[in-house]
Amino acid sequence: YKVDDAEVSKRGILEVDECGLVTAFVEKPSPSETTSRKACPAFYTFQNSTLPQIGHFLAQKDAESAGRNAVDAPGLLVRWIVEK
Repeated sequence: YKVDDAEVSKRGILEVDECGLVTAFVEKPSPSETTSRKACPAFYTFQNSTLPQIGHFLAQKDAESAGRNAVDAPGLLVRWIVEK
């Protein structure tokens, strides 16, 4: 779906070629980092054994006083789980 400049930095943005094929995915870029305005929702599936890690992730980020931006992108959670 298309977004305006004000929404680009709040969304994952798809960059596409002239045929409409995806060439890149940019996570919450500034409007000057990409000319694309095509947002892409992300969907994640986790094994049940992974779900308790979400609470640990949020608690750690809260303890670090990292704020909402540190936990807003689910990709950060995925990277954190993989690094564990």
